[in-house]
Formats: sequence, structure tokens, C-alpha cells
Amino acid sequence: MALFVPARNAATGAAGLMVFGGFSAKPEGSLGAYGVYARADIRMERAVHTGPGDARRGEERWTVAGQGDGGDRLEVRLRYAAATPTRATAEARAYSAQNPDYYRIYRVEQGNDFVRSGPAGVDRVEEFSFAASGPRLGVLFDGSQRLVAILSVPSYARRVFLP
Repeated sequence: MALFVPARNAATGAAGLMVFGGFSAKPEGSLGAYGVYARADIRMERAVHTGPGDARRGEERWTVAGQGDGGDRLEVRLRYAAATPTRATAEARAYSAQNPDYYRIYRVEQGNDFVRSGPAGVDRVEEFSFAASGPRLGVLFDGSQRLVAILSVPSYARRVFLP
């Protein structure tokens, strides 16, 4: 799980995502490619059920439980009326907050199902809960945030390149 913000290098003008933190299920000592991850137990469950009249329901559950002294925890639960995903392709650069000269190039093909979007007037969410706590996540998610959209990504293929 990566934590990032959009950023621009004032000196070079290069723009991309700045990875400033995150969590990895890899063994102790692995800070990830960006040098900013903490160790965590990560669990993701996703299911799509088809019912009468071909009605489809999606369910997702995400849990990130930080290990060590941190005690960070993130939980997301989502149930929604599923639609046919739209295909999207993108290319992005992700930079490290630890070492801003380091970046990766991601080329992605994915299926997007916007299940809630205020600007687009879409809301197929039947149940949603989000909770984040701990020294890293609690500061970022203090309850003052406003949910803008929920995107389910049932298919995702990524190619990673170094410059």
C-alpha cells in the first residue's frame, strides 16, 4: 500500500507522484523500492456475485495492520452494485520522497468501475466504511476529509520501468 501526493520538482519541472510512505508485507527490513515503507500484514478480499436477472454485486475488504511500534491500521469495507468496468490505460512516474532523484515509470492497463462519484452523479454504493488509525495514518485521516469518489479496479496489469 503506497501513500503518495502529486508533486513537481521546482528545479527540473518534472512532475509525478511522490511516494512518501506506505506499507509492505515483505520481510522485516524491506523499505520497498522507494525506501519509505513499513512492515505490515495486508489482506485484500474481493468478490463479485451474480444474482437473479444478472444483477451483480461487488464486495471488497481491505485491511492493513502495521507491525512493530507503529500500530497503524487501515480498514475498508465496500459493497456495491457492480457495472461493466471501463478500460483505461495510463503512464505515470512515481518518485521517492526519501531520494527524489529515484523514480519508476508505470505503464498500466486497468478496468475501472466508478461506484461513487459526486461530480459524475454516480452512487451505486450499498455499504461503505473506512477507518484509519495510528501514528502515520491517524495524522493523515483525522476525520476532516471529504470522500469524493470510490473506484473499484477489478482488473489491473502494470509494467514497471526504470529510467
